[in-house]
Amino acid sequence: MHGRIGGAAVPVLRRVVLTQLALTLLAAGSGAAQERNLTVSGRGTLEGGRFGTRVVREVRLTLRDNAEFRATIVLPNTTILVTGTWRRPGMGNVDQLILRDVSGAAARGSGSLVYAGRDRGTARRLTLDWSARDGDYTLRMRGTGADDDDDRPGSGWSAGAGTQVYRNIDARAQGDGVARMSGVRGGGAFSIVRARIGTGGDVIVDVRDPTRGEIHGRVRRVDGGRVEVAVRSMFGYTASGTLTIRLRSADEVLAINGDGTGERGSWTLAFDGRGLPNDYLELRPRDDLDDTDIAGRGLDADERGRGTFTQTARTVVDLSRATVALDRRGTGRIIFETRRDRVTVDGRWNASSDGRVTFEVRRINDRSASGTLTIRRARRTFTSIEGDGLMQGGRFAIVFAAR
Repeated sequence: MHGRIGGAAVPVLRRVVLTQLALTLLAAGSGAAQERNLTVSGRGTLEGGRFGTRVVREVRLTLRDNAEFRATIVLPNTTILVTGTWRRPGMGNVDQLILRDVSGAAARGSGSLVYAGRDRGTARRLTLDWSARDGDYTLRMRGTGADDDDDRPGSGWSAGAGTQVYRNIDARAQGDGVARMSGVRGGGAFSIVRARIGTGGDVIVDVRDPTRGEIHGRVRRVDGGRVEVAVRSMFGYTASGTLTIRLRSADEVLAINGDGTGERGSWTLAFDGRGLPNDYLELRPRDDLDDTDIAGRGLDADERGRGTFTQTARTVVDLSRATVALDRRGTGRIIFETRRDRVTVDGRWNASSDGRVTFEVRRINDRSASGTLTIRRARRTFTSIEGDGLMQGGRFAIVFAAR
């Protein structure tokens, strides 16, 4: 196909390409980065630090094409400015955020911005987690103007009907979740789930990163992409109640919600998926991975041993087991078990070439803390954990040696 300008025939396709190239060069030479401006208005909360829980009215975001972003969190009486960088892995509808500065002070954290569609025109959900000098913070914001079609399973897809599951399902998702159990210090926030639902009716739900555990049950009812589960155990404790799993497909979890009672008291669980995780870690390391590859695959190990957890040089707790879960994104959790309770330590980690892992402590038993632990590795497990720091109420020290 040709066009005619001044009597000369010019290929239309070539003309379009040259015009687009000229506009691209003009934009590149202008020195001005393009940007997108979004506002997430709806239901939100900001938790942590000195303020407890505060209502968030809206968050105004600017994302520039040079990978910088800024977010203004609007509270009832003030605003908080957050800046950092952003990136979009793959072709999905999620932008990943890295926080560098909060209200003019250095901070360290991450988050995600989920869109209602792939055109990035409407923000559906915003999550920010960061640590600063005055404490740890968590922002959860859900927009009210988003298209809810993304919250429904795909058209025509069904997991089964009645009490029958049509096929074995192994669905996963990355998102925002929390599990609570009365009388047990285990549980807390998690970001990855895996739901295995068999045609025979058995159900196993794995949660992890940083909290990890399993929920076992039986299929009670199936209605399209919704599976209702009668819970039998929760994180190793006998339990009862109902867990509802919403599936987008046989491979992806949309959401999980449930509650009930157990041998230690009541329990609740809620999870809102953002999509399939690109870097999902299996519950155990593969045998064909070399022990030097901790930076690429993380560490997941459980060892019996002996140790102590000392607080303010007075309270001493005897430790009998330690579980180390380090994910490949640099966050981790260490759970120390005693005869009656658990000590849960959350933080971030870095590996060195001499077989050691430096673990920066952020929280102990859901309370703010700071300090450093040294984990000594031996192939795919660990031999010892040792370190100290500060927590609410004074200093702490941890010493643990695996058998």
